[in-house]
Amino acid sequence: MIIKIQNKDILWTYLSRFFRIGQGLLLLPLILRLLPSEQISVWSIYSSVLAFMVVFDLGFTNVFSRNATRYFTEFNSKHEDLANLIRFMRYFYRMVAVILVVIFAVFGSFYIISITQDLNNKAVILTSWFFLIGSSILNFYYNYLVIILQAKGLINQTQKIAVVGILLYLVLALTGVLMGGGLLALTASNFISVAYNRFLYLRLYKRELQALGNIKDSNHNFDFLLYMKSIWKTTYKVSLSSISSIVNYRFGIFILSVYANLEYAGAFAFSMNFIFLISEVSFMFYYSHVPQINSMAFANKYSDLLLLFKKSILISFVSFFLMGSVLILTGNYILTYIDSNMMLIEPRYIIIALVILFLDQIMSMSTNILFALNNLSYVWFLVITALIITLITLISCRSFNNYYSVLFPLLIVQLVFNFWRWPFQTIKLLKTKTID
Repeated sequence: MIIKIQNKDILWTYLSRFFRIGQGLLLLPLILRLLPSEQISVWSIYSSVLAFMVVFDLGFTNVFSRNATRYFTEFNSKHEDLANLIRFMRYFYRMVAVILVVIFAVFGSFYIISITQDLNNKAVILTSWFFLIGSSILNFYYNYLVIILQAKGLINQTQKIAVVGILLYLVLALTGVLMGGGLLALTASNFISVAYNRFLYLRLYKRELQALGNIKDSNHNFDFLLYMKSIWKTTYKVSLSSISSIVNYRFGIFILSVYANLEYAGAFAFSMNFIFLISEVSFMFYYSHVPQINSMAFANKYSDLLLLFKKSILISFVSFFLMGSVLILTGNYILTYIDSNMMLIEPRYIIIALVILFLDQIMSMSTNILFALNNLSYVWFLVITALIITLITLISCRSFNNYYSVLFPLLIVQLVFNFWRWPFQTIKLLKTKTID
């Protein structure tokens, strides 16, 4: 049975993303006006550091999502497989969450202390960092809830819960910032909203799992290591691909923060957050159809899959062009109007970053479809290019220490190896399979 993505699923996916953006638009003027520039820089760099937490997912989320969709599509014959998958996901996320606590509480804190050693209010910065660690690890640990619920086709239900969490964060953060809580108010509000959000996911999950029979309560012996071995052949390749992407688009900001002063690196991280936001919105249409894409691949609906792929590229292009133009033409005017303590970097850098993220998004759609078709030929290309990009970025940042040092290695190397290859291969493969 192919998972059907209905209009209400797409609507709630868009609403959850727009609420996420809306919370930023409402909070940003207050943040930029009431927080000192050093706290804004720290706030911008936080997101880049914590993005590396995704590396510890090791690509399992994509594998979990794909397998869960398959088991729900063939539920009658895959009942026990689904039960084992859920058990493994719980063990995996629990184990990695413990590792993350140690790494980010120790090494992450050392990094934050090192880049803020000349700032006042170190206790506030560290406390806000620990709130941020807590909310991020809580999100990570309960990630399996969203995977299972969306694989079952409960798209609009999960997105409604996301909206509730965003609204709670917005109310708490607005109140806290207006009362002078600053960075601490933002991170504490985020922790509370994430905790409540995950509680709602867990309640929905328990209700749905009861409806599926004995998946939750089956007590037969389960061997974690044996199950890991059975899926690792695929997972390690997806893991390498995922890590390569994170390294490409976040590690450059980290390198720049080491060689440049906090204000210069913070401005770049601050501007890139807007560009990542544009990328996220542009990706919404495709993202909302991921369960259906996996289901189409299992059911050999290649012509429908090709049509959806092309439609996603068109929508992504229009979104990037419109929102990117607004950012470039009005961004700094708006920031000046609200008396912001931080401004965007120059338009030429923003244009390059927009082009990179748009091309990367098309490549990501392509590799996602290839993965759904059990084609992982792209993995080693992504790994090799990530190593090359990192090496060149290290050399260029140490030698020139400007924004081009981060952007040019990424653009040029990806253009040579990946940006053109995988979209063309995906279209060619889908056309061939459609003819077959």
